[in-house]
Amino acid sequence: MTMKCLHAAAFGRANDVLQMSTTDIPKRQKGQILIKIHACGLTPGDVRMLDGSAALFRMPENGFPYIPGGDISGIVLEMDEQPDLPFKIGDPIIARWDMMGVGGIAEYALVSPEHVFLKPTNANFIEGAAIVNSAAYAVSGVTAAKIKPNERVLVLGGSGGLGTFIVQLVRNAGAGYVACTSTDEELMRSLGVDKVINYKESQWWKQSEFQTSEGKFDVVIDCAEGVAGWSRCCESSVLKSGWSGGRWLAFVHNNWDITAKGYGDICGILFPPILRGLTSSLCPTSRPKYQMMLAGQTPESINEACLLFTEGKFKVVLHGNSVFDFTEIGMKSAFVTMEQRSGHGNVVIEIK
Repeated sequence: MTMKCLHAAAFGRANDVLQMSTTDIPKRQKGQILIKIHACGLTPGDVRMLDGSAALFRMPENGFPYIPGGDISGIVLEMDEQPDLPFKIGDPIIARWDMMGVGGIAEYALVSPEHVFLKPTNANFIEGAAIVNSAAYAVSGVTAAKIKPNERVLVLGGSGGLGTFIVQLVRNAGAGYVACTSTDEELMRSLGVDKVINYKESQWWKQSEFQTSEGKFDVVIDCAEGVAGWSRCCESSVLKSGWSGGRWLAFVHNNWDITAKGYGDICGILFPPILRGLTSSLCPTSRPKYQMMLAGQTPESINEACLLFTEGKFKVVLHGNSVFDFTEIGMKSAFVTMEQRSGHGNVVIEIK
């Protein structure tokens, strides 16, 4: 019994190392769940694993070639009899990646029970593959931001897969005014954003309307700029001071591109944002409070995201309003979109 899958032959760029392949359907061991996959969502972590920039943390467990992707939706085909689990054979599910995040871009995959959740009944498989990662991550972030009623929120990078969820969720959390940076004004307006700042034409930290006492933001959520955005914020007055409750939530801690190939890289990745957070928390000043976003998607945030979607509190935005095909060309295109950071919405591969 064989299946079609995507293989990465080595670390590198998508067009150089990815190829469509055939391999054996994985054999289930006790405690594992065999899934028939219908869709797989891509995240920046998949790209960092592919190009080797995060090799210290994300190395293919069984070497090369490996099957990329880990955020999936599909049907339970085989599992042990476990009455305490909320799903059974035949149920539609969503599943998240573990530390490695491999095996998802294939027709079948093995998943541990703790990473599997029932798919929301009103979500299709494409939407489910996006909800299990980006939507759940956004839920964790908005929860950490502790949005208060009628607060003003700026989202840097509003049209990415993560950003499209955040701009919707901050409004649900009570924000009275939502602005974002994006080149896609039509999309952002459709998600309820009040002000769209085209970063290719304008600089958000120099907008005069945000310099007044009434126009300052209470919260900035950074999904795009990292330490450069934080510096611009501190040099301007668009975000309230720490004394006044102003806070910066950093999904991007230093730079978007991360190099973690050796233990020495950890210092450069973690220490600067930790220091920023400690300094701004222990010694409140005219600068805003800085907070690193460390928690990814958790079982709690996945369940919360599923509930919110079921209640119609947000929608899933797909790049180009479509999915990528389960072909070599289609899957390479999906990875290139992630490599170039050109996605407007979530990048999802449909696996029929």
